[in-house]
Amino acid sequence: MLRTKLLFWVFFFLAFLVHCGAGSSLDFETTTVVLQSITGSTTVFAEVADTEEKREEGLSGRLTLSDSSGMLFVFDEPDVYTFTMQDTYISLDIIFISEEKLVIDFEENTTPLVLTSITPNNEILYALEVNAGFVEANGIAIGDVVVF
Repeated sequence: MLRTKLLFWVFFFLAFLVHCGAGSSLDFETTTVVLQSITGSTTVFAEVADTEEKREEGLSGRLTLSDSSGMLFVFDEPDVYTFTMQDTYISLDIIFISEEKLVIDFEENTTPLVLTSITPNNEILYALEVNAGFVEANGIAIGDVVVF
């Protein structure tokens, strides 16, 4: 009986860790993203969400994100895509990037776990999610060039 209870709690705890971002069933490739602004350049080591399944998971369930890390969303064609913070525990800055790889919009200091839609003002082909405060701390501005 005690062994059964122990196994139940071990299983429950492992399932909780997976749900909270301790692991992902998806294999995200990584790339280096360089944002070039008037004040200099900033490098982000980003996981690439380039399939519908990966874009849907995004940073959901993650509890932390290092300062130099992020997630680069790569879409199939330019459009006005909508983001939400559902199941996202980290406050983020979302940098919206055009097909020409220019910063065209951004949303700063998102609120975790809300369903409010976050939508860029124009069509994008890419979006970069980084920790909240990144845009201000690195002087990111509309028109900055993005290289990856």
